[in-house]
Amino acid sequence: MVPKQQTQNIDWEAMRRMKVSDAIPPGDWPDRVVPISISGLTLFGIHKDTGDVYWDGHRIETTIRLSGRDRFLAALVAFSTASMAIVDLLRYAWGE
Repeated sequence: MVPKQQTQNIDWEAMRRMKVSDAIPPGDWPDRVVPISISGLTLFGIHKDTGDVYWDGHRIETTIRLSGRDRFLAALVAFSTASMAIVDLLRYAWGE
């Protein structure tokens, strides 16, 4: 780990100005998404206690939301699993 006093020599404003690369992004990337430069990588940080990832001081958050169909299928699988467990418990209790 780098001691705190060594990081004071970084020109953070210069890093922010040079955060993106001048390379042309692949054609299948969304519009206005550009590659990060090597200098821009210094703007990534990791919280020591939680492991959360930060970009230029802002927490990066990703969420995955299930569609209505996926939620329905998940509920169906959960209900089916629970009902089979109940049936098996009843069968065991009745000595089958």
